[in-house]
Amino acid sequence: MSLTKEDLNAIGTLIDNKLDSRLKPLQADIKKIESRLYKLEEGQDALKVSVEKTIIPRLDRLEEGQDALKVSVEKTIIPRLDKLEESQDAIRASQVRVEAEYYPQVKGALDGIKGNTENIHLHGKRISALETKVENHGISMRILGLATT
Repeated sequence: MSLTKEDLNAIGTLIDNKLDSRLKPLQADIKKIESRLYKLEEGQDALKVSVEKTIIPRLDRLEEGQDALKVSVEKTIIPRLDKLEESQDAIRASQVRVEAEYYPQVKGALDGIKGNTENIHLHGKRISALETKVENHGISMRILGLATT
């Protein structure tokens, strides 16, 4: 059995039809993908334009503001901090001097006051004892009739 030219053409047509029917959905999918890629490219271009028009100028302003703030900090805040540190060092030195020079004097004076307070209490007790003796002596003298009052 041999195939004629017409048989071969018919087989070729069947194969072509079969391939075409399978290729059409693939071609439709490829067109959808191409369309989506095109939309993504358009969106990317729009995003690029938006970034160039809005975000980059804002970043530039922020960088300028940051530079100005840095200059302001260097010119105003740092010198003030340096002055505060110097003042703090002077206060610490004064505190050390006071503690070294005056603390012993004040402590000595307080110790003296404490000693004097104890002496005053002792003298107060003696005076109370003497007053009691004087009162008792007066009572005794009255009892004996020797009192003049």
